[in-house]
Amino acid sequence: MITSSVLGDWEALDSRSLEGEWNGLVERSAANEIFSRAEWLRAWGKSRTRESCPHMVLLRDSGRLVAIAPLMRARRRFLGVGVETVEFAGAPNSDYSDFIFEDPRYLEPLWKIVGRQAREVDVLRLQQVRMESPTCRFLVGRGGVIARPCAMGLFVRLPECPQAPVEAYLKGRGLRKRTVLRIEREGPVELIAHEGPEEILAHLPVLFDQHIRRWAGTRTQSFFRHESIRELYRNWASELGERAAFWELRLRGQPVATLFGFVYDRKLVVHTISFDVDYYKFHCGLYCILTVMRTLRERGIEWVDFSRGSEAFKFHFADQKAVNYEFHGLQTWKARCAAGGVLAAKDLVRRWPPAGRMARALGYGVERVETASA
Repeated sequence: MITSSVLGDWEALDSRSLEGEWNGLVERSAANEIFSRAEWLRAWGKSRTRESCPHMVLLRDSGRLVAIAPLMRARRRFLGVGVETVEFAGAPNSDYSDFIFEDPRYLEPLWKIVGRQAREVDVLRLQQVRMESPTCRFLVGRGGVIARPCAMGLFVRLPECPQAPVEAYLKGRGLRKRTVLRIEREGPVELIAHEGPEEILAHLPVLFDQHIRRWAGTRTQSFFRHESIRELYRNWASELGERAAFWELRLRGQPVATLFGFVYDRKLVVHTISFDVDYYKFHCGLYCILTVMRTLRERGIEWVDFSRGSEAFKFHFADQKAVNYEFHGLQTWKARCAAGGVLAAKDLVRRWPPAGRMARALGYGVERVETASA
């Protein structure tokens, strides 16, 4: 017998019994990512990075939790027009989002409930679904849903030997060994792994400061200028325990680069990297990535996922590509005009190079997404 219920507040995720059920389902599902776990979403919800209300659908079969739609109701603006949305909880800070289910046969009843929710808002907006996910295959071609690739990610499997030469970690032709190792000529270099909530919390301000200074004076200011984002990282450090990972690279005792990510299921997900702009010429960020990668096999980590985004530095270290999809249901005329116009403009920018160059000149980020079929 299939029954459903809805969680309408973030505090519901504080329940240890529900957390155990939730995470057990995540581990049995195709959505087995850190971003789907209860503690990650709980940390995100407590940070209030967006004005939102959780609307998480739980599906039970004979009392056993078998599917979850981890959704929220929120608001967005398209072309200056405010619209009400149903989105995955954690957006836009989640690199991967999905419905959580132990068997694809539960997708149909779950989707019917989500569809009823979506009729109450302007836009159903489900982003960052992996192309390989059963959810992606389920939604592509479904009536009333616009499906499109939205982001490309890069990942790599680490060399099996932890002491593999530097060349084994460098991919492509864009980065030479002597370039990435140049910093070693400047003085003693030390990589420090900050472990445990207290130690990470004590050193997070280094990441905040580096990132703010790195992006100062650019068209895209650092997101760490907002207290809610700083609080989000502090919440991750507190809630995730050993799954939060933070490294600091020091040159002559001075912090010159930082890397924050998540360790889960034999994988490091690189979430945020920064460096001290005063040491830019020493390629501190690249050296930090390389040095961290060379320590991971000893910790039982086999993969490094640089997550969504096609920044050039990722191609130096990763050689496998993945595509994320987004799905839009435009429920009202206001949504069709505003959100539909934005989607059409994004498609034009990606498909017509002159439009892409113009968008970049105006300071808009144009995500690189390779054409792929789900």
